[in-house]
Amino acid sequence: MLTAGSGTAAGLAASHSPRRPQAAAGPVVTPGAVGAIVAADTAVNNRANGSLSLSLQDSHESCLQQVLDDATFRGMLAAGNKTLGASFTQVPSRALVPRQTSYPAYFSVLVSDRGASQPTTTSLLNYSKTSASARWKLSSSSEILGPTSAGAAVPAVAANAQGYVTSLDPAAADGLVTAPGKVAQRVASAFTAEAASGKLPAGVSAQFGPRGAADPHAIAVAYARLGSVTTSFSTSFPPSAAAGRPSKDCPFPSYRLDNGGALVTFAIFSQLHVSVAPGTAVVQPASRSVLGALLPPGMYSSFTITSGDMGVAIVPPAGSRSPVQVIGQATEALSETGAGAPSSSGSIASGGPANAAAIARSVDPGIVDVNVVLGYQGAAGAGTGMVLTPSGEVLTNNHVVEGATSIKVTDVGNGRTYGAKVVGYDRESDAAVLQLQGASGLRTVGLGKSSSVRVGDGVVAIGNAGGGGGTPSYAGGRVIALRQSITASDALSGASERLTGLIESNAAIQSGDSGGPLVGSNGKVVGMDTAAASGFSFGIGGGPAVQGYSIPIDTALGIARLIEAGDASSTIHIGATAFLGVTAVGAFVGAGGTGAPVSSGALLQAVLAGGPAARAGLVPGDTITSLAGHAVASPSALTAVLLGEKPGAAVAVGYVDAAGARHTGTVQLGSGPAQ
Repeated sequence: MLTAGSGTAAGLAASHSPRRPQAAAGPVVTPGAVGAIVAADTAVNNRANGSLSLSLQDSHESCLQQVLDDATFRGMLAAGNKTLGASFTQVPSRALVPRQTSYPAYFSVLVSDRGASQPTTTSLLNYSKTSASARWKLSSSSEILGPTSAGAAVPAVAANAQGYVTSLDPAAADGLVTAPGKVAQRVASAFTAEAASGKLPAGVSAQFGPRGAADPHAIAVAYARLGSVTTSFSTSFPPSAAAGRPSKDCPFPSYRLDNGGALVTFAIFSQLHVSVAPGTAVVQPASRSVLGALLPPGMYSSFTITSGDMGVAIVPPAGSRSPVQVIGQATEALSETGAGAPSSSGSIASGGPANAAAIARSVDPGIVDVNVVLGYQGAAGAGTGMVLTPSGEVLTNNHVVEGATSIKVTDVGNGRTYGAKVVGYDRESDAAVLQLQGASGLRTVGLGKSSSVRVGDGVVAIGNAGGGGGTPSYAGGRVIALRQSITASDALSGASERLTGLIESNAAIQSGDSGGPLVGSNGKVVGMDTAAASGFSFGIGGGPAVQGYSIPIDTALGIARLIEAGDASSTIHIGATAFLGVTAVGAFVGAGGTGAPVSSGALLQAVLAGGPAARAGLVPGDTITSLAGHAVASPSALTAVLLGEKPGAAVAVGYVDAAGARHTGTVQLGSGPAQ
């Protein structure tokens, strides 16, 4: 189990031949033995997550749980990850143990999941055992969802005087509105309808977690910006699953409730297919991203994500008007496939220089590929830079290095890779200067004057399109407008910024070109490629566009000179950046209401374990309203305050917790990545 959360289904049981029961001497397991089993399993799970060990993970999991976690582990290992999150504890609150005297056997348990700097959540775990000599293995786990992190209330399960519960036959309705074995199909049909219309049909209700997490319609809408989206749910296990099929003897427990209803565990499978809009392409980087870890790096015109969705439902007794209530979900990807987008190393749009390839070859030696690790987001990105000095001073976009905990730069001219540090940056103008470590004798780009650029001039945009490295790609075109203004947004974070005074061209700038040169017909740099009109994408989302936007080189160099001189201002930041260790959103988020008990502030979605905010006592769900004596009305305001502070400074923080209580404290700021 990766973290708290997953379930299983009666629909899969029919695909396996039944195993002859193996007799046991007395009950297989008693309610009192559950705590020790859960504790031992949690310890193995934490060790497996800490080292991404497939062998350890497989030693304590089976059935669909093992299949889903195998897929996730393999994807993360392929992406170069070394660990999966912090360890956590699981404290049993209610054991659901049917009286069994033969194998295979199973039981369930409600637990409280507690992790460092994370809200305590509730999950339903299912364990199975195939023989007396086998060990208990986790077969499914599903987080109980609700309007708060604690989840919805789970009704009391019928139990006898010894604490044993009543297990139900999946195929028999037995006084219920529907048989447990038919719940998965009913939910799959309802979720398919929800994905398309945003409404669940009568007879089924569902908790999708705080702020609508895992809502099928919300997921479909999130991908709709890329093209047409089709989402469907089924009870059939997908043959394309990367990690294979579940093992045999998989239990899908259902238990009688005190009110005559049933608590049912089930599994369904989803397919989300995106046909990317014509004229654009989605770029999948070499590490985890918005598309997951299993889709190979490359450019795609369409892709399909197949996932397993494990759940828990409450089935009412026959005659009740209550719906089948889905109260638990846990979704993990099983496989991702895609159709490659047509691409080439070069293209020339209308009005572009006929000798665009030759111009690109003359400029290539002064270009670098910039590859960054976004350690706190668990992602990576790629961009381009221009060498300004032989000693390794590089000009690039700020958004290329924003949030980077590690920067590696490969010089196209000599093929060597260097570590790099951020000398300074200007968020408003989207420019940054890097210094390569140990560099000397590098080729530089030839600099022109953007003041001489005119509408109709031929230009060539050059860069690390797609983040693949190697020989830079080029895109020829012509200047179609000057002094343009756009609002550009990051496909990963949703952050946006207003850029003005830009050169607009019809050169097909792509993701990864950011920070690269826009070159005139004379081979001199007149601009820095920054954004493209396919959603104005930055970094690793979007693809070729009919409009590209570049910062005039006169403007970019002016900022670079101020950074070199150490001339900080309200927009230019020099040196290390103060770090709080949080991920924040606006206080009003999600559908249907506020995400915080106050109308403004920075609502904390995540708090880095052991980071400055965590040490000061802040937790996810808190809303920061002031820092260092400055009011904080939004996440951007929080960033602005941090940019004016120094790493190591102890500053006052004011915040409101999830219950609405106000607090003040002191936080010692750390040193973090560029913002």
